[in-house]
Amino acid sequence: MKFLLFFASLFLVVDSVMVVVNGKPDPSFKANQNTNATTWEKCVKYCSEEVTCLLAYDNEGKCEWFQHENITKVKQTTVLEEEKVAFKVNNFSTSSCPSGLNPPTFDNQDAHGVLLIPGLYDTFSKALEGIDLKGKTIAITGTTSGIGVDTAKSLVLKGAHVVMFNRNLVESEKQKRAFIEEKPNAQIDIVQCDLNSLASVKKAAATYLEKQWSLHGLILNAGLVEALLPVLRSSAPSRLVIVTSALHSHSCVKPNSPMEQKLATLCPKDASKMYLHLYSCSKMCNMLVAFKVHRDEYSNGISTYSVHPGSGVRTDLHRDSGLSKEVSGKYWESCWDDEKNLDKKVARDEELQDALWKRTEELIAEWERTGKANGKAK
Repeated sequence: MKFLLFFASLFLVVDSVMVVVNGKPDPSFKANQNTNATTWEKCVKYCSEEVTCLLAYDNEGKCEWFQHENITKVKQTTVLEEEKVAFKVNNFSTSSCPSGLNPPTFDNQDAHGVLLIPGLYDTFSKALEGIDLKGKTIAITGTTSGIGVDTAKSLVLKGAHVVMFNRNLVESEKQKRAFIEEKPNAQIDIVQCDLNSLASVKKAAATYLEKQWSLHGLILNAGLVEALLPVLRSSAPSRLVIVTSALHSHSCVKPNSPMEQKLATLCPKDASKMYLHLYSCSKMCNMLVAFKVHRDEYSNGISTYSVHPGSGVRTDLHRDSGLSKEVSGKYWESCWDDEKNLDKKVARDEELQDALWKRTEELIAEWERTGKANGKAK
């Protein structure tokens, strides 16, 4: 079961660092671990002025910061319209900062400034440290770019049999070769799946079932859920991770509207000029599906998580809590099981969950009946 403890911190990417001064973001200060773009003078400036010194020392011209052992509290916030996680530091010594600076400690008091680090843990392997995934099969959609690559790579390196559902077979093979270079005995399979085509999704699910692979974890942002539920059940205990977004709250579904109106909002017929609204609706639909699957399948050994890709990890969210079956059916945002940003009145509406599932089945049946699913249209 330990293979799943990283799911609550799936989406950690090392990129930029930003300082918040008195609760306000300072866009002039950014450091990039990959390009070493920040100068030492900037580090000194921000350590010696308004911001309590969270940057530690110079290492060949780049800023360094405190190790994760020193970080004791996490706070979710929004910076420049991007949700980040703020880290505070306790009990660091003056020797950790540039010579001559004397930053105060943070014992039981708020910092003057906080450091925002997207991806404190620099790779997914940190979240999977000490975990052996040998004998576990995990399927993932979209592993040729972005966070999908890191997710698949970390699972592969930990011994999991990873099945990658991708549209582009050339890029998939390229990614597979890169993984095998790092782990020669890696177990990797590729199934072609274009999420824009219902026919392709159905064919991909059929291929998976024909292979008779187990399925201990399914990570996706669309498609495949219903078709692969039987194998998730037979492989239980298993996990379903559905990627959603904080933008689900902009779906414009009114909690007190009649059910048909809610469904019409979530599944509009004229969508030609509503792409931003459609995105929000799709993420609300993902949320509703995740919560319904939890209600229907938890007793069958399937734990379900809806996850908003965040930029950090809650420091007291460690391995055992990641494994706990009690966290099934919760919404995770920036690796917090805190639902303050969840549109509960809509997302937790069980009647709407059931109605959306039924409407989806009806739309798929209509799609198949008119021949669109068989290649006449996508």
